Amino acid sequence: MQQSKVHDRHCDNAPTASGTASTIGPINSAATEPSCCLLQPLIQLYISCQTRAGHPDEFFRHENQACPPALCDGGKLCLGTKSDLLTCFEEISDVRSGAPTTTSIVLDGAANVQMLKPATCKNFREYAQQIFIPYMSTRLQSSSRLDLVWDIYTADSLKANKRAKCGKEVCRCVVAEAAIPRNWQNFLRVDTNKTQLFKFLSEAVLQWFNLKDKQLVITDGE
Repeated sequence: MQQSKVHDRHCDNAPTASGTASTIGPINSAATEPSCCLLQPLIQLYISCQTRAGHPDEFFRHENQACPPALCDGGKLCLGTKSDLLTCFEEISDVRSGAPTTTSIVLDGAANVQMLKPATCKNFREYAQQIFIPYMSTRLQSSSRLDLVWDIYTADSLKANKRAKCGKEVCRCVVAEAAIPRNWQNFLRVDTNKTQLFKFLSEAVLQWFNLKDKQLVITDGE
């Protein structure tokens, strides 16, 4: 009986006995093509649900909720804002006013580069010596080991599509005496620029580090 109910759910717009269809606007084949591509696997899943004694209402409930679990819409990847997750995390996390005592610190190098602006630095050498290295030195004062982890950027990653939509910037050569770009954020939108900058900063930090009672670990590629 449940199968017939589900069948009636999809037949509301079927032709009537007089041969005329119910009130439906003209169908645009170009607009419905992505929907057809998504409908075929849905039909297959529904048939599998029937052969495995699944409940139809439970099956359709997951596609009719306010926030569908689909990763794409019409062939385009659904993007979101990561900061929206903070509201959910606040409800299940404990608020701490102070940093815990630790012996080792792991830093996201790419996030630190986004945070540490060049300010009045004229070239990349000054940025490394006046901005980046002093920050690393400060973090080492409260721990005995520091792990600096850099991001890697692959052309076929999901994030590459997101970064491409943010805009394009000219690729620059990152060397000690090269001038700092005026727009730091636009400079960091190019994966090649960031890869060169990460390598340059890693070499600068390794040349500076000479603390015997401390440990420094820096990632290099994968």
